[in-house]
Amino acid sequence: MRGTFSLTRRDFLGVTTASLAGASVLLPTRGAAARQPMHRLVVPNVEPASFRAMAKTAIDAAVTAGATYADIRLGDRHVLSMAQDDEVHRQGVYGIDRSYGIRVCVNGLWGFGYGIDPTPANVVVTARSVVADLLTLPATLRRPSATRNMAAIPVVPHGEWATPVQIDPFTVSPDDHFAVMYAYARACRSVSRGEVAIFFRWIKDTRVFSSSEGTMQTQQLIQVFPQLHERGGVATATGLDRSVLSSGSVGIPASKVLGAASAGFEIVGGAALQERFKALAEDDKRWSRYPETWNYPVGRYDAVCEGRVTGELLAKTLLPALQLDRLIGHEAGGSGTSYLAPIAETLGAPVCSPNLTLMANRPQHEIGGCQWDDEGVAPEAFPVITAGRVVDVFGSRRTLAELSMSLKPHGCGMTDSAIREPMGGIPNITMVPGMDGDSVEELAKGLGNGLLIRSTTAEPDPSRATGMLSIVGPEESAAYEVKRGHVTRRVMDFWLLFRSKKLWASISAVGSAQTVHETVHASNIGQPPTLQRFHVASSAVVIKDLSLIYPV
Repeated sequence: MRGTFSLTRRDFLGVTTASLAGASVLLPTRGAAARQPMHRLVVPNVEPASFRAMAKTAIDAAVTAGATYADIRLGDRHVLSMAQDDEVHRQGVYGIDRSYGIRVCVNGLWGFGYGIDPTPANVVVTARSVVADLLTLPATLRRPSATRNMAAIPVVPHGEWATPVQIDPFTVSPDDHFAVMYAYARACRSVSRGEVAIFFRWIKDTRVFSSSEGTMQTQQLIQVFPQLHERGGVATATGLDRSVLSSGSVGIPASKVLGAASAGFEIVGGAALQERFKALAEDDKRWSRYPETWNYPVGRYDAVCEGRVTGELLAKTLLPALQLDRLIGHEAGGSGTSYLAPIAETLGAPVCSPNLTLMANRPQHEIGGCQWDDEGVAPEAFPVITAGRVVDVFGSRRTLAELSMSLKPHGCGMTDSAIREPMGGIPNITMVPGMDGDSVEELAKGLGNGLLIRSTTAEPDPSRATGMLSIVGPEESAAYEVKRGHVTRRVMDFWLLFRSKKLWASISAVGSAQTVHETVHASNIGQPPTLQRFHVASSAVVIKDLSLIYPV
């Protein structure tokens, strides 16, 4: 279902549940000066009790049919994407995903089935058919120990949890959303030279998980992704690009997502987050004073990378390489393998500079925050890299069972929709700051000659072993020349080539907590792909020996 619409509450409630599954509708596009109120969008939510009843029915059907293990996820997801510039353009898209997925194990063989119309009859049919398909496979393929190796987790027979919120954003009128976003846009425009657009993306999930081990968990989760975009691009003289709203964060650098969290509408109210947006615009303006130069000499350069660039490099190279599905080859025909494979040689090995330590966690107030992951595991904090050595990986409960190592699940089982099987996702990452400088300018003084990179896009190969940093375009990237410890001019349009192992081993300095940037990233894994969003808090670093070339 797509199209511009304006519905009364009665009309909207008249839309059937089945027709909303997987739907996406456009909110009215109108000028900010319009004064007639826009109707509150009230979409009927599924009663969790009905999902729980379906879950029990499906698990019973799978076990009766012959499954040695079974679990089910039922989801009711609502996505509200809105955009407002500092003039008169505003747009919105409302999407709904109502679906279920059933995973079973029969004699060590795993199967998965799903549907987009959760009813008691449909979940039973799916559960039985997945088990029946596995029973037809040859006995030579069976591995009876597969589920016995799964790490034991506490059974939660009646678990319920909800993101703590004061104001549900899905009960707030579109006009009120746009009014707040307009204030953000005007605050940023007051210090910015170009056009400004603000994007809010709200996600509300009702999730039910149940397993044959006796667990039944219900969660109601709300997340927000506030984004700033400056100077052209998706904020144009003719308005806002709807493709950005419907697809997410297309074309908007991760460094421009501020305040992403698991929270309600109250997080965007008041002055705190608005001041962060304004400070970002002011910082961009401060750096815009440098003269620009093209055709910079090809060669090898040491570079100071701002915290946001460190986060981009982590998100595109090292962190995906630590996903267990990549390490053991499950993703060889999908999202790719890992340059750190085989895992037996990676665990405990010094694969990075001793200056690098990474911690992983899924705090309930951050994006991805929850009480239990999509396999029923309670998330916990754990070290991933300690002084350059790999001490753990990102695995799901199922994939960890395939290893002969004593690794435990930490709550990394993730999926963005019930119709996709949970994979070992990347949780939120915190890099331990160093003591080598309180600003990128201070780090540059110790560099001598080289480059300072403020923002960029990393483009790695499928194994994440090699890649390049793209410094092309005035909005998505920015790099500067450093001469005798001082920033002199902005360097335009080039690429920096790297090898991941060498890059992470070459970190010679790590900035203090004053250099930390928080960035939001998305990673695809699985077939079909599961979109996993995560948060990285990382310091500025000094990286050695990057190769500068020019785009062909």
